[in-house]
Amino acid sequence: MNAKLLELPVEERIRIVEDLWDSIAADQKFLPLTTEQKAELDQRLDAYEAEGTGKLIHCATPQFEEEQHDELATTHRSKRERPDR
Repeated sequence: MNAKLLELPVEERIRIVEDLWDSIAADQKFLPLTTEQKAELDQRLDAYEAEGTGKLIHCATPQFEEEQHDELATTHRSKRERPDR
């Protein structure tokens, strides 16, 4: 581990980690999905549409479920309907 990082106060290290995590989350749209991930997303989207509760089931984090499911479902649905994109 970088010794200079350990010299920073815990609050500053937490802020750095949060900023780094946010930057990774913002770049997720550039990461290609594997075949398995696409199949899982299709399964979740089908369950979401069948249930009609407004929430996806079996998501890894509440933040994903609450903040990103609509955008992800809409994007994936349009790609399923138009596979050329």
